[in-house]
Amino acid sequence: MNSELTRPDGRKLLYITVAAIAFAIFMVLLMQTVFSSTPAEDVVDEDTDSDEETETTEDAHETVIPEEDITITVSAVGDITIHDAQLNSMFDNETSDYNFDPAFDKIQSILSASDLTIGNMNGVFAGAENTHSGYPSFNTPDALADTLNAAGFDLLVGANATSMNFGFDGVSRTQEVMTNAGIDPVGIYNADDSHAVYKEVDGILIAFVAYSENIDGYNNQNIPFEEAAERVGIMNEDTINADLAEVRSNNPDFIFAYMNWGEEFQYDVTDMQEQYINLLADNGVDVVVGSYPKNIQRTQYVSGSTNPASDSDEENEDSEEVEENETFVAYSLGNFFSNQRRETLGDGYEPTEDGVIMNFEITKAAGTGDTTLSDVEFIPTWTYRHSENNQVPFTYEILPVEETLADGDSYNDEVMGKLNDSLVRTEVRLNMAQARSTEVEPSTVIEVEDNIEADDEEEPTDEAVEETEESEEDSEDTTSEE
Repeated sequence: MNSELTRPDGRKLLYITVAAIAFAIFMVLLMQTVFSSTPAEDVVDEDTDSDEETETTEDAHETVIPEEDITITVSAVGDITIHDAQLNSMFDNETSDYNFDPAFDKIQSILSASDLTIGNMNGVFAGAENTHSGYPSFNTPDALADTLNAAGFDLLVGANATSMNFGFDGVSRTQEVMTNAGIDPVGIYNADDSHAVYKEVDGILIAFVAYSENIDGYNNQNIPFEEAAERVGIMNEDTINADLAEVRSNNPDFIFAYMNWGEEFQYDVTDMQEQYINLLADNGVDVVVGSYPKNIQRTQYVSGSTNPASDSDEENEDSEEVEENETFVAYSLGNFFSNQRRETLGDGYEPTEDGVIMNFEITKAAGTGDTTLSDVEFIPTWTYRHSENNQVPFTYEILPVEETLADGDSYNDEVMGKLNDSLVRTEVRLNMAQARSTEVEPSTVIEVEDNIEADDEEEPTDEAVEETEESEEDSEDTTSEE
């Protein structure tokens, strides 16, 4: 037998040995990589941990304790209402659609600068097939939702007097239009949904809830309360207690409530508003803002106490342990955008032209994770309406009052005078300097030099308001609603 066939060549043996060693080293390195690497889901979590706003579910939230203080800003405005005069003025005949964008141009940069912005959509998106109109149905064109998203709105309240104007179908379509525009509806929901909307920004989780004292459609259509309450936030003590107990069980860092309450054209806070602010404070709500009165009303800090044991342990629900908290309330933010004003309501109703952007600075503390309302600021706004002949089509502009006054040259003396008057009214009514005083009576807080006496002046009806608007409109205007 040939010896070369039974004994390997020395060089071949060397090659085989080197290959075996290399393979062994490769396997060792491979095993180390497998057992020491981060799981795929952990990598995703790290990659998505950014400064951007994220939506969350109602699942229980684990508080993240930051190494440094984290501060975000949430902005809130009042009623956004589209009347017939606005519809007739903002219809673009060339595109056969509505264009609301110009009205928001001057405040878009302010709203977009906040981490979250919320306002009250005082109307429904029931579709062109139901005819777009102002009072009394307030069926608003879908185009407004896109405008509000572009202006910086992240959430819109749907719980108000108009919510049920087109029944449950109108509620569903309003939800759909808001969602498709990239806006979260608050206070309107599906039957099986949570009644709260949760938004997380930079590790701060905020729960938003909304309720309305009056809902015209629900009352007029004789819909049972239980059915209506499955779709719309109705201001009811049992409902609010149950909703906020669920919210607290999910452990958000901050709770924000938007209330549609009070009386139209009134500056005094009603007994009902004061009753419910105490209820909200005792349920751990941190900030409450309101709408519906069409006027700016006072601000206040209210002390509350919550029994945390009752949220999770029925056996200890009678425990005397309580958590003290402080709630900030702005009872009414007035009209942010509407056609209500002196020209349509009469002398003395100039305050319906005033609005305000409330900026809430929320801070999560390093080392503890405690989240508090660290600052409150406000930016007065005024809705400017004008045309060459004081008839439709009008041009509407929501103006930041102080910024416009500081500019000085943009508008004539008459407009600048109205801006200054608006600024004075807003500062007096908000009364931020005395917000912490529990001694201040509402009638003292809202006292202002104008022609309206809340108890003596007869209020105009909405129907009278619309009739006045119609008298100002050009009789030849035949704007299509399709």
